[in-house]
Parts: sequence; C-alpha cells; structure tokens
Amino acid sequence: MVEGYLAAGVLEAALVRMPTGSGKTAIMAVVSQLLPNVRSVLIVAPWAQLTKQLKEEIKTRVWNKLGVTPWSAIKPVHRFRAAEATKAIVKAGDAPTVYVCTNQSLERLHAASLDINSSYHSSYFTLQNAIDLVLVDEGHREPAPQWAKAVRSLGKPTILFTATPYRNDHRLFNITNSHTYQFLHQQAVEDNFIRQVEFREVVFGETPQAFTEALLHFFTGEFQLLKPSAVTHPRVIVRCATSDDIRQVTAHLRSRGHSVVEMHDNFTDDDEQSSYRTVPDPVRNQAVFWVHQNKLIEGIDDPAFCLLAIYQPLANSRALIQQVGRILRNPSQQPNQRAYVFSHPRHKLRFKWKAYVTYESLLGGDTHEAGPKEMFVEVSEIQNHLVYLDGNYRARFSPDNPLFYDHLAFRLTASVFTPAASFSLATLHNELAKELDEDDYVLTNEASPETGTIILLYAKCRTSPLLFDQTFLEFNLGYVIIRQKDGWLFFYNTSGTTPTYLLEHAHRVSPELLERLLPEGNTRVSQISLLNSDLGNFSVRRRSLSARAVEDLAPGLADYAHFCSTVSGTVDTGGQVFRRRYIGFTRGRITQLTSDPVHYQDYISWLDAIAVELAASQTKGTALFNRFAAYQPAPTNPQPSHILLDMENIEEEYVTLESVGTDSPVVLHFDDTCADITNGRFEYRVNGSIISVQLVYHSDRKRFELVSSGLGQLHVQQGAQATRRQSLLHFLNAKQAFRLVIEDGSIYAHGQFFKSRLPLWGRRTTGKIDLANILIGLPDLASITSEKGIKNHPSWASTVAWQPDSLFDYIDGRQRLSSLFQSEGFRPDILICDDLGNELADFIAIQQNPPRVALIHAKYKSASDRVSASAFHEVCGQAVKNLGVLNPQWDGSLKSSQIWSRSWELQDIGLVSPRTRLNSTSLTGQQLWREIQKVVRHPASSREVWIVMGAGLSRQAFERERQKTKPRGEVIQFIYLLQSTWSSVSAIGGLFKVFCRP
Repeated sequence: MVEGYLAAGVLEAALVRMPTGSGKTAIMAVVSQLLPNVRSVLIVAPWAQLTKQLKEEIKTRVWNKLGVTPWSAIKPVHRFRAAEATKAIVKAGDAPTVYVCTNQSLERLHAASLDINSSYHSSYFTLQNAIDLVLVDEGHREPAPQWAKAVRSLGKPTILFTATPYRNDHRLFNITNSHTYQFLHQQAVEDNFIRQVEFREVVFGETPQAFTEALLHFFTGEFQLLKPSAVTHPRVIVRCATSDDIRQVTAHLRSRGHSVVEMHDNFTDDDEQSSYRTVPDPVRNQAVFWVHQNKLIEGIDDPAFCLLAIYQPLANSRALIQQVGRILRNPSQQPNQRAYVFSHPRHKLRFKWKAYVTYESLLGGDTHEAGPKEMFVEVSEIQNHLVYLDGNYRARFSPDNPLFYDHLAFRLTASVFTPAASFSLATLHNELAKELDEDDYVLTNEASPETGTIILLYAKCRTSPLLFDQTFLEFNLGYVIIRQKDGWLFFYNTSGTTPTYLLEHAHRVSPELLERLLPEGNTRVSQISLLNSDLGNFSVRRRSLSARAVEDLAPGLADYAHFCSTVSGTVDTGGQVFRRRYIGFTRGRITQLTSDPVHYQDYISWLDAIAVELAASQTKGTALFNRFAAYQPAPTNPQPSHILLDMENIEEEYVTLESVGTDSPVVLHFDDTCADITNGRFEYRVNGSIISVQLVYHSDRKRFELVSSGLGQLHVQQGAQATRRQSLLHFLNAKQAFRLVIEDGSIYAHGQFFKSRLPLWGRRTTGKIDLANILIGLPDLASITSEKGIKNHPSWASTVAWQPDSLFDYIDGRQRLSSLFQSEGFRPDILICDDLGNELADFIAIQQNPPRVALIHAKYKSASDRVSASAFHEVCGQAVKNLGVLNPQWDGSLKSSQIWSRSWELQDIGLVSPRTRLNSTSLTGQQLWREIQKVVRHPASSREVWIVMGAGLSRQAFERERQKTKPRGEVIQFIYLLQSTWSSVSAIGGLFKVFCRP
C-alpha cells in the first residue's frame, strides 16, 4: 500500500492502522530507512517522550529485534525542537536523514514561517526542502486545525500510523479508502502478532492497600501459572486516578518488597526514589511494577508487560483500548499467549473491551469507519443551504469558513485573569485543544483575527442520554474565545469549563479591581449573594438579598463577617444609558445582563472597554461593599494557624472501610472538623483513627492544598452506577472546602484571602467591635479542676451531687445559689441537667418571673494564660447547634423528656440523682418541657445562651492579647468564634454570655 501510495503522487494522506504490538514501529522504521526513492523523512509524534523512543527504535532497536545487523548506510536519526531545526538540518547536510520532532515543534515552526520577526522564520522552509516524506505517529490523536495545516503545508506525501479504531482526523488530512491499510485486531491475534486478552475481575476494597493486597494475591499466585510462556520476568502496569493514589499504591507495593516506579506530572525525576515526571526507559529500568495515571497509555514498548491492573478506570473506552495495548506485544509470535487485565467488576471493563472487539469485527478489512469529525461534517453538509427556522430565513453555517467567527453570537460575558510569569498564550492554546480532545469534543476550526486573540470552534457529538446501549447522534456547537491585552486575559467557553493550564498559570482578577465595575454614586445593586467567613460549624454558609436597592436596606449585625460572592446591579453610564451587570467575585466572571448576543467586533469592543474600567485606579466601588469583609491580596508567605473543613451536607456521602478487602462501607465521621495547625501540620480523628494532614501553599497559584495519605483513602461514590471513586482529599482540594485563620489576622476561604473591614483587635477603642463585654469574669471559676469530675475518684461516692470543684457541681449549686446565677441576677425555679445523649445543653435554667431561660454549656480546660480556641470551638458548636429551641416559632420534636426524672450516670465518674436539680412545683418531664416552651414563647422573656469555661479562659489574658497589633493565631481564631457565635445567638433574638475566670 505504501509503495502504491507514493507512486500515485496524490495530495491525499495515507493511513496505516495496526493494533499495538503488531509491528507499527517496525513498519515506520522500514519505510523511513529502506524505501527506494525516499531520501529524508520527517517523523512527527505527539509528545517528547515518544520522539525519544522512536529515535532509539528506528536507529538500532528495531533492527536488533529483527536480528538484522545495522548496515553502514543506515540513515542517521536526528531529534530536534523548533528552535533547533535548522541546526539539525545543516548538520545532516545532503545525506539521507530521518528527522524526529513533536507535533508542537512542527506547529511552532509553521507559525514562525508566518512571522517575519521570528528568530527561526526560515526553518520551516528549510525543513520542507530537506524531506521527501512525512510519517505521523499516533495519528488517532485529535489534530488541532493549525497542527494539521502545519503538516499539509509541507506539501509532502504523508502517512498516518495509528493503533485505535477511533479516528478524528480523516477530513483534516483528506484520507481516502484507496490509501488505507487496516490490520484488524482479530487477525493480529490469529496470526500471533499480539496476545489474546483475558480479564480477572476481583472484588477488592476501596483503599489503595486493599487494592494492592488483592493484586499481589493474584500476581504472586494464579498469574504465575497463567503468564505468557514467552515471558520469563513479567512486568505490571498499574493505573490510578490521582497522584496521591499513585503514591499510596507505590508505598504498599514497596512495603511488600517489590520494585516499583511511579510516574505523574506532579512528580520530579528522581532515580533514587524511582519517581518520575517523564517515563523512564524500560530497557534501563527493570522495575516490575509501573504505577501511573496517564503516562503509560501510549508509547511504552516492552513485551515483558503482560498484566494491567486497574485501580481506578480510565475516562473512556478509547483510552482503555490504548492502555490494554501496552500489554499485547508478542514479538516472537509464539501461539497461545495471553495478557491479563486485573480490575473490579463494577468498572465493567470486560464489557467495554468486548464492545471494542465487536466493533472491529464489523469493520472488515477495507471498511472505513466514520469518526465524530466526519459525522459532524456529513450532518452539516446534508443540511439545506437555505432554511426557514426560528422565525428567520437562514443560510447554512460552514465550520470551514476562515471567517466563521463573524457568524457566531457572542454573549457579553467573560472570566478575567492576570497571567503569571509562566503563562504562555501558545501553550494555553495547545493545552486547551488537548483537553477538548480528551473530553471527546471535535475541534472543527480556529482563528486568530488579531494579535492576542484566539477563537476555537468545536462540536460535541454524543449519543442521546435516553438510550442505554445504542446510538442516536446529537450535536452541540460551541466555542472558546481568549483575548490577552494590556495585562488582562479574558476567557469564555460556552461549555462552562476552564482549562487546567489557565488555572495553574494565571490568577483570577482580584475582587478589589472587579468592584470598580460597580462604581460609587452610579450603581444601584438589586441582588447580592454573600458567603460567610464565620468559622462556626453550624453557621449559615451563604445568604442572598434582593431588593430594588440593596444599599437602602438596614445593615445586618453580621454583615462585616460576610464577603460578596456575586452582585447584580445597574450602572448609570450617563446620557440616560444604563447597564445591568453581574459580577462573580470568586470566579472573576463579568456579564452584561441586558444585552442580546453581539457580533465579534462588538464583543471585542466590550472586552476592551471592560479592560479600561478595570485599570481605572481612581474609581471606587459602591459604598455598599464597605459593609462586608474586604478581600485581601494574597500574602507572600501566609502562616495558617487554624483550619475548619467545610464538610456540611457531604460528610454522609463518604465512606471508609471496616477492613482491608471488603466493600462494607462505614459512614465517615470526624470527631471535630476544626484543628490547630503547627508548622503546617495538623491532625483529625476520623472514624476513631488519627489522620495526619500537611498544608502546602503554592505561592505561584496563591492557593493552599492538603496533602494526606489518610484523607486520600476516604472515598465518595458519585452516583449509583459510578465507576470512579473520588477521594475526600481530592474533593477538599478541588472545591477548596476548608477555611483557614492566617497569623496576620486574615481568613482564607473559597480560595481567597479577606479580612473584616471593622477591626476585631488592636489598641483602637472606637470603631472596634467590643467582644470583651461578652466575657464575664467570675473568681470562683479559677478553682475548678474538672468538668464533670475526676475519673475513678478514690473517695467520692455521693449520689446527690457532683464532685466538689467540678464545673457541673459549680453550675448545680444546690446548697447555695452559685456565683454564676448571682452575677446575672438569675434565680432559677427550674434547673435541669440535660447532659449526655441528644442534649439541648448541659443544663437548662428557667426563671418564671420575670421570664428567663438559659441554655448552659460547660467546657473545662486546665488553667493557662493561653486562650484555647479548639476547646472553645467545640462548645460553641454545641451551643449554636441547639439554638432552634429558643426560637418562639420552633415546633420541632424533643427527645423523650422522661430522662429528666432519671439519674445522671457516667462511667468512671459516678451517678447523680435526680437530673432535675430544682423543680419547685414537682413537675413531670412533659410538664417541664411545656414550662420551658411557655417561657420561650413569652413576649417579654429573656432567651439566653451561656458558655461556662471553667479555668480554661481568662478575661484579662484574652483582653491583653486582643490589644496587640498581631495577636497569636489561636487568639484570632477565638475572636472569630466569639463573634460568630454572638451573631448566631443574636439572629434568634437571644443574649450570649461567656463566663470565665477573671
């Protein structure tokens, strides 16, 4: 076929499709080295690692495998990058040569040929004149239009080599059946070029350790009898979904004495640790287990790999086929050779592989299958040239039109970024095209109408979601527009996704700058969404306000603790011109709400006008923003002191395992989601086990991330039939579902830094929220030595009272009215100990005239000059959790009040009877509950929440620390907790008081 194609002298490209392991690289070596009338050849591959491998194979390894001694006239093989192309060609001179480069290098050469100012402007033409033939390896990969143009513009015969039946580039390279060779999978198996595939589906536990144990049980046992007879020392490819999973699987394999290499883009090349960013040479590295995420899906070539173990499955069947292809090589063509895939039955990989084999069998030797790109083109071309639709007469849209963007409808919306020093527009372009391909989008055209602007047109081909195992095609058109100008980067994708490269090499524009788009004096805000900086477990996370003019509403008590997430408002631009704008502060999104879609030039004009407004340093945002917390620039080296995980509403979705090797889920439970941070580390008790976590700050991305093998072993099932399990660690990092107190007093939440506009500490006495008045110092609390009593007390055996000097005995004060109640002029008629079980509080106190009710929460901490934020966080959480009972409109059910007539008993502490410590009229439990409700619902009643801190908090020590310009981190945490709880209690009309030692 190849000789016939070259003799035909046609403009179309040729296609060679052969299963992985059936000799595709050997064919490329023969074509490039031995074909007559072909002097110099260019081989193009999608990434650098593969070009290294191709160079070695075509130069020596293929011939060694074939038993051929390299001859004196063998062509040299030169591998080059874009800037080195001319040097490589000059070095080769007139001698026949094989050149090897990446897709990206060739595309850059082509782009440079169009830029007269480029330092290698002529390199593309030099390469064009030096070669006779182009070979494209891994030709199944989705070619960006510019990349395909870079190949076609060489004007040389082009042969694409691929190992997968899923093809997207037929139209870009204009391939016809007469120049196509297909060696089908079944034929390759029958001819013993590749191995047969067998699946071993094993139910293993969710943790890396459980998976590893199951894999080693199979590998060291049954597999040693099943392995291909031609392989003496079998090797294993292990596929994981995240870098953290790779680390853990690797650690477990090494702990069992096995040699392992691990690979991921987040790693650096380290031979001593066998950890790599780039794939090592399997000839030089003899490790048995090779653990990766995506590094070994293509390009690895060693017949010793004969077992594929899949911990977490790949994104689609195309990637699965390529991954399985790594274990199929049978170079000696021995019969009855089998490769094995080890996986969990819920992943349904056997079903997907069977569907692929069936698909191949239906193709036939000369059948040309249509990929999504061709189907999209065919669907486009069968449409009428003129049609009446949606109330308009329309002409057919042509995706191939170089000016396609003139026909697109652009919404006036974009996300705004400031590029980092590492940012490259060209790299963003390439990475975006790659991500579109990986997500099965068809990239149909692209354009750069002016410097710094790129538009990508794509289509999404999918089967109807109403079908289970058959196909009914549906297409959606989409586009991406990128504009870089004057230090700003505007990005909009109709699908709503943002490429990973952009998030890692650019920063979302700061909220302070976005406020300029709603200027003071010219803006009326109609809607605002607020996120809470409150570090309380039971605080409201988000609230929204809508009004004709939100700025005319009275400020809320807790406004200063919230920061703006989104704002919608109307801006008066003068001349009776009003613009309605939506600003998303956390995502850097700007939208003009009242505009219909516009043409390209109008969209560009709008972006440029936004850029001017963002740069107007003299413009201040509407005064409404002064009510709320202010965003802060990211510190250079922030030092976090406390953390709170945002686990509300998702904790029940996560499960851990009772034991290795089982699928029995145990609901995830944190003893507390708040923790102190010391030297970047902290601990949580989760399901009874201590889990250590490290907090890492990426200064280039201005972002914190958690690192923890323990959290990485906790998983969530995403949907009833989900095939992927997302670790809790991945969720927390991806969603930034945690909040931090920074030593400088700022808060890190939702990936941003901010601080209250009203000071909470410092020497300033006016304009500062005076939280100290909430603290009431009582000397008697200094002598408290325990909360409920000392365990196994040697001499205390009373059943009528708690141990002396315990906090419970102090609050009880049966024989005397304690200084706690005396200090507040509170003479309780009813005092109930509600501790243990589903408690409302440790004690409930009722005064009938005048009506007062107090929920009393006790917390003991040993005496110290330090302020304990972690202890205070726990008791605040208990207090806020049960606030509902103090709301006059509360109609919830109460636990059985019969418990109030029983004894209080705690193991190792003792027994106290009765629980109802004061009950002047001898009411029953149900009567006591009705009396509590009666007082709560009385219009004149005082509804109060008391926290009694024992000896663990000093009012003087707190005030001394609070006066400092930079209090200690735990003091800042305590201040935020204090104001948070105060705000929550005030929201239901209650009074909040904290009792401590003076």
